[in-house]
Amino acid sequence: MFNPQKPHKWGLRVFSLADCNSGYLCTFEPYYGSATANSLARPDLQFTARIVLHLCNEVKHKTNVRGYTICSQTGHALAVELLSMDIHTTGTVMRNRQGLPSQLKQKLKLKKT
Repeated sequence: MFNPQKPHKWGLRVFSLADCNSGYLCTFEPYYGSATANSLARPDLQFTARIVLHLCNEVKHKTNVRGYTICSQTGHALAVELLSMDIHTTGTVMRNRQGLPSQLKQKLKLKKT
């Protein structure tokens, strides 16, 4: 990958799924451009959602553990897909994301305590 704004202009892009407590790397997927994108399931979703689903499926097939929680910046479509796989998400969501329910698009103000 080439990024002209970085001190080291060339680098590798690797998507990974790691345990937050131990830092143990559970699975990873190197990015090879369109070859990687075309090999993933669910072409109706964005690439970032598809790579997350792919990594979660890898971990679920290798372990029998249930009750995963993923912390990330996510979209509504990915959160729904992960919930159907019994994986919960927590993180930030931008209000202008596509497919977001109208209740979440409202401007809410937190009360000061």
